[in-house]
Parts: sequence; C-alpha cells; structure tokens
Amino acid sequence: MGHSAGGYMGGLLCLDPTLLAKYNETAHTALRGVIGVQGIYDLNQLSVDFPSYKAWFLDFAFGTDLWRAENASPQNLTTSGPLPPWLFIHSPDDELVNLLQTTRFIDHLTSSSTNSNSSSSSSSGSRGSTCDAELCDAKLVTGVHFAGVNAIGTQADQITPLVLRFIQRLQ
Repeated sequence: MGHSAGGYMGGLLCLDPTLLAKYNETAHTALRGVIGVQGIYDLNQLSVDFPSYKAWFLDFAFGTDLWRAENASPQNLTTSGPLPPWLFIHSPDDELVNLLQTTRFIDHLTSSSTNSNSSSSSSSGSRGSTCDAELCDAKLVTGVHFAGVNAIGTQADQITPLVLRFIQRLQ
C-alpha cells in the first residue's frame, strides 16, 4: 500500500521486473495485492498538469531529461506474466495529484494486453501483462491530497474500510 509517491513505487514494483528478479520473484508471486492511494503513475503527465512540479520536484528527482521521467513512469512500463490484484483509491478533490493519474493507469493496466498465459490480445497489441478488470478495482473518496491518509483511524476514515474489503477479497 502506498500513498502518492508510494503508489508510484507500487507501480514500479509491479511493472519493472528487474526490481524483484534479484530475489527470484515476480510481482504475481511476491505480492498478494497492491493498493495505490492517490498515486503518481505518469511523471511527464504530472508535469503537464502541474507545471510548477517540474523544477522543484521532477527535475530534482529525475533530472531534466524527459526520456528518463518517461521510462521511470509506471504508466509507460509493461511486463510479461500476470499481475496481482490492484485497489486504487483517489479523490476527485485532490489538488496535488489529479484523478487522471489513476484513471489513465487503470486503463493502461487493463488494456495493455492479456497475460502471457492467454492466446487473446487487446486491440493495442501485445505490450505486456494486464490487471484483470475484475482484479483492478477503483474507489473514490472525498477530500484533498492528505485528507484521506490523515483521517485513518478517525471517525472520518474512508480508506480503512476499503482496504479491509480488498484484503478480505484476496483471502
């Protein structure tokens, strides 16, 4: 489970096979499920939607080369083999990471192609594995970027019940 940049790291963990290969694992074998809360999945799109992020955040972390940010974005990565189930939680009120980050990444995961054990593929071609639409769930919450995670454990907590239901589905 990761919020914001943590959602980004979850995306990388699933779609960059080199990260788990040194442990002789894949995302499907190592992870029972992945939860992204208001995650960042496309760095270049983030800089388009929020131009002020480029200098103080993106250039600092990834340099000024757009190619580097593009290739470090889960949105642009694919992998072979099945992916674990995903739960995406996002607020349309998020002022720091827009809902487009989540919706485009869900589209990417569910339409890249079918997994390598299947003979069919999507119209976009055989680009890698997918998150089965039944295993790729999205839930909307309310509040600005940190409101949801700051409310965990309080009366206003919207995230914990969603996470618990997702975990129960995995068992």
